[in-house]
Amino acid sequence: MFNKDSKPIQILRSIYLDRKARNPRYSVRAFARDMGMSQSLLSLIWGGKRNLTVRQAAQISALLGFNKEQAESFIDCALGALPPSAKAMSKLRNVNSLSELPEKSRAEFVDIEIDRFKAICHWYHLALLDLSTTEDFNSTPEKIAEKLGISLIEAKDGMERLISLGLMVNKSGVFKKKSENIYIPTQKSNAAIRKFHQQMISKAVDQLSLTSQRDFEAREISAMTMAIPKSMVSIARKKIQEFQKNLAAELSVGRLEEVYQLNIQFFPLTQTTTKTGEIDIEDAQVADSSIKEAT
Repeated sequence: MFNKDSKPIQILRSIYLDRKARNPRYSVRAFARDMGMSQSLLSLIWGGKRNLTVRQAAQISALLGFNKEQAESFIDCALGALPPSAKAMSKLRNVNSLSELPEKSRAEFVDIEIDRFKAICHWYHLALLDLSTTEDFNSTPEKIAEKLGISLIEAKDGMERLISLGLMVNKSGVFKKKSENIYIPTQKSNAAIRKFHQQMISKAVDQLSLTSQRDFEAREISAMTMAIPKSMVSIARKKIQEFQKNLAAELSVGRLEEVYQLNIQFFPLTQTTTKTGEIDIEDAQVADSSIKEAT
């Protein structure tokens, strides 16, 4: 189900961004087509100039492959966003009408989790959080998009989601990161965190394509290959976690001006399995807006 306080445009924007993350060529026009509406109508809805009707919400639920609980929740969100006069006329809230609408294969749709994990699903959410701690931070979507090199719709989504999740708050008229550090315990592999890592590793690869002296001096990308006893793996992981925390504490002082990403990959090149055929895992946690996953 979707968060009852979510707005329909936030839910649709999240679905669109998730699809675009999986397929960079996926367009707003294609998304509108998949929902059975024109691109111009979708633009009006996203721009807040047109409310989503209950009938449209039911149609979208069917075409995007929502299950019954998701459909009910999405229609509730659409109903809640309507003005009082429109709500009185919206007795159409009968999810059974979905059976009369076109159906679409559920294989093309991935359930969207509207929770705290979603805040880190796209790389720019955490980047935006830490950007808000820098000097002279400008919280307008235009400035955020320019600073992070993202689209305007991604900037708007980032701000709205972080605020709705309570990760960013309004402090004296300026939006800032609520907590200095963010901790996310993980006891097993998680799809949202894996996705975050994939995006950040991809951005590190993009950085390697920048060959100017200035770009070279602005980054540190290095690697080591070593043979170690298996008994030292847990020790290595603990030391890496401590190193991340200590480095963040040492660097995050004075005038904060830029947002940097630290990626550390420590993984086996030789294939070793346990008696059950699975790689051993331990509890881990994230600190200082850098992701650490137990895999």
